[in-house]
Amino acid sequence: MVAVTSSDNENIRTAVCCEKLADVAAASAGVDTVLIVPTMHHVQELRRIFGRNHPTQSHPYVSTLAVFVRDMLRQLHPGARLMSKAETALLFAQSSQNSNSLHSALLNVNQIIRWKQEGLPFAKVQELLSNIDIPRRQREFNAVLKLWHDYESAKGLYGSDPADASYSAIGMLLKESEFYLLEKRSQITYNMMVMMATHGVSQTDRELLHVLSAKGWKIGVQLLNDPLNTTRSADAELWFAAGGWSTESFNTEVETENSSSKGFKTVLRNWKSRKEEIRRIFAWIKTNSAEIKLNSVCIVLPQNSHYDSIVEELGMFSGIPLNFQVDRRMSETRIAGIIRKHVQEAIENVAEIMSAEKFISELLLPAFTLCEESENSVTLDSTAALHNVRGIESRTLETIRGLIANYQTYSHQYRRGMAHAAQHLAWWWELVRNTNVAVPQSPFNGIQIMRPSMLRMQKWQYVFAVGFVDGEFPSRKGKGVDEFIVPDLHAQLQHEMFADIQSAVCEGGFLFCSRPLKVDQDEVLPSEYFSQIQESYSLVNVDEPSGWKILDDVTMTFALVTSELGGGVGSDGDGDSDGDGDRVGVGSVAFDVNARQHAVVINADSSAEALERHASVTQRALSPSRLDTATACPYKYYAKYLLALEDTTEEEDKLSALERGTMMHDVARRFYESFLKSDSKLPRTLTEVEQYQVTLPTEDVEKLYNYLLEVYNEVRRTYRTDYLYEPVEERILLDHEGRAGLLRRWLMKEIQIQRDTKFRPTFFELDVDIEIPIDGKGALQRVRMRIDRVDTLVHEGLMFFIVVDYKTTGYGVKPWSVIKQGKASQMPLYLEGVKWLFEKQAITTVPVGAVYRTFGKSIKSDKEPSQKIAMGEKWVYKEKDSMDVTNVSAQLLEAMSTVPNGIELLTSTYYPVRPEKNVCNFCAYSELCRIADWKTDQTNRN
Repeated sequence: MVAVTSSDNENIRTAVCCEKLADVAAASAGVDTVLIVPTMHHVQELRRIFGRNHPTQSHPYVSTLAVFVRDMLRQLHPGARLMSKAETALLFAQSSQNSNSLHSALLNVNQIIRWKQEGLPFAKVQELLSNIDIPRRQREFNAVLKLWHDYESAKGLYGSDPADASYSAIGMLLKESEFYLLEKRSQITYNMMVMMATHGVSQTDRELLHVLSAKGWKIGVQLLNDPLNTTRSADAELWFAAGGWSTESFNTEVETENSSSKGFKTVLRNWKSRKEEIRRIFAWIKTNSAEIKLNSVCIVLPQNSHYDSIVEELGMFSGIPLNFQVDRRMSETRIAGIIRKHVQEAIENVAEIMSAEKFISELLLPAFTLCEESENSVTLDSTAALHNVRGIESRTLETIRGLIANYQTYSHQYRRGMAHAAQHLAWWWELVRNTNVAVPQSPFNGIQIMRPSMLRMQKWQYVFAVGFVDGEFPSRKGKGVDEFIVPDLHAQLQHEMFADIQSAVCEGGFLFCSRPLKVDQDEVLPSEYFSQIQESYSLVNVDEPSGWKILDDVTMTFALVTSELGGGVGSDGDGDSDGDGDRVGVGSVAFDVNARQHAVVINADSSAEALERHASVTQRALSPSRLDTATACPYKYYAKYLLALEDTTEEEDKLSALERGTMMHDVARRFYESFLKSDSKLPRTLTEVEQYQVTLPTEDVEKLYNYLLEVYNEVRRTYRTDYLYEPVEERILLDHEGRAGLLRRWLMKEIQIQRDTKFRPTFFELDVDIEIPIDGKGALQRVRMRIDRVDTLVHEGLMFFIVVDYKTTGYGVKPWSVIKQGKASQMPLYLEGVKWLFEKQAITTVPVGAVYRTFGKSIKSDKEPSQKIAMGEKWVYKEKDSMDVTNVSAQLLEAMSTVPNGIELLTSTYYPVRPEKNVCNFCAYSELCRIADWKTDQTNRN
């Protein structure tokens, strides 16, 4: 490996010389560093490692380089609009149709982006190709240039692909005297970076790093070994050295040509089919399941692979838990196929030109809703290998929901609105086809299923690499025009993936490489890497017997389970019987779903930092959110409050739930506070309470709405608008084409409530920090909370009050049936807190009820906003002469009696993974506990 650094910084040098992810985590914990890793898989792995091993230290900013560039550009240019991979592919596909001059297989948008990243923009390539005097070549290149020009013209000023983003960031950085990256969640600023485990750095990325260095950033780059003598690492090293950076080589696990004690054992095999390759691996695993740890085994699939479905199918029948790290092509999922089928059937009856919005509302949304309603109809076996099936379908629905809105925005942005329904479907399906859905993490210690690039900085005892077929691995898709413009680059990328496979095997481990003899009944050529493996000096025992009969006896046939694919014992799964041949691995390995639950225990053996953190957190004032988190799942409380991990569920294509909720809370608060008659502190008399009450002037509703709109626009300016979903959200929130937006409907609901009741909005974002009795025996507990709103009514010398909690959607609304079980303490604590707060002001209060007010069920709903009663009677919304609150008092007494149980969970030292029903559906910490995608019966968990 080679370490390239821009400054003599000890933290940078330590991190850049690390060999494994765990070492990187140890070197970077507590240091304000931007840590760049090869893939999103590495991001997730490092977050898990940090959370488990360094719970009390600040964590670095971990991301891929593409995400870092995106975040940096958004800070430098808040209005920049960055295109997703799917959006660039769709725009390119439409440009290709318009050009009508180039076969789609000859060129794709990823190649164009790669050319630009290698410092070859359109004008430069046009200049290079102008001297070509071979007529056939000239026609090809002219077609490429025309398509590229059409793509750039269509993109215009509306968006930036990844290469544009890098160029823009460099240009803007050059204008800055200095630059610090601000991480918006933690508010930490960064000016140190370590780029880990890269084989090479593109021209634009080199320039970006160099400009950052000139702006005072301390940067380190780890360049991996290059066993196949490609040039990318060497070129990058020379480029940085020429720019004044220091370079240092360091070797790990040095091999010698004649050493038999080092390296790893390698076995090469040819099998009759792809299915046979995977079946042999699973049979080996089952045969040796008593001697090996499942998480010491990794199966590597080619980058563009047809193996995914085969692995899932045979893994399902074998009973072996699989930990898929590879993403699934969304177009291949069951849900996406059903939606497309329904839309195609609908198009047969809709032969018309329509707008994108009409296509979505009349054809796409009905098909999507049908699939959404039938999501739970997927029937599953109880075997552990099937854990991710429901999770994939659920995530597909979630992703497609965003793509529906993305398509509407895209069509508007690029003026693709009016077209035949079939054309709209083709365009939308192009978005789906170029979008992957993340496969949920397995809750089991299963076999790792990965792509080559995911292997870096990790080691396994047993690595099985399949698909060594010429044309697939290495792939030949980069030939032709791509080869002329960037010679050998595609081959180098393929070589690097092969190097990643070799480096992932532990010293003394086992590498198994195989290929099918036939694909779709046609014979195929072996990969050139077979011969390179045999020539590699660092490997031993190449193509010799492995010592395991299942891998050595080519004639052996077997079944993974007795009923595999309808075959009997001895069947090879394709309908052929092997008579009395050996039967290997018959019967399923049992994995108890619930046995994988785990817990964190903090005791005397814990580190001093962990004990100090636990003491500081548990001694804080009580808050409803912490209490309800611990009740919902103790492990979630541990991850969120004791590990202090960030919630990582933010969606880049729209405002996150937290951002949207905070924005709407601000709108409601500012709107009502502008009508307050008093700006004093807490009132001390009932007369002062009445001065705080707000009665909306409803004589001119349209004028009132326009004022609300002014407040909204003022608040909206403080939130980001550079995401694809933003125009859709605006159309839903505001009036659009004769349809009342959510903002107007919320105002009308508030006016209706004002007409129906004597209660008036009085206190907004009310801070409560007070000691209250908890256990009914006089013991006091300090509570700290902020209440969205308190409505009051002064009557017969008393202050009757209702607490109001705003919700952006109907999710999270807790009815009385849940509250009385002690699973939702928010409303009881709100009522009790307000009561005691005003008792200190010598104002006698009477709690009347607790209600939720929602801004909308979801952004596509016409039925909300709504109001839901959590505690109290329906009469709280109506004008009543009598004030019978007996039932409310009884409810409050019953609910408060359950709070001590929750406090015990808060102060406990035992945090098991024990979620209540549906908690995992919206949990951001499944990367730690790895239970978020379990789809077993919820009652088995509790």
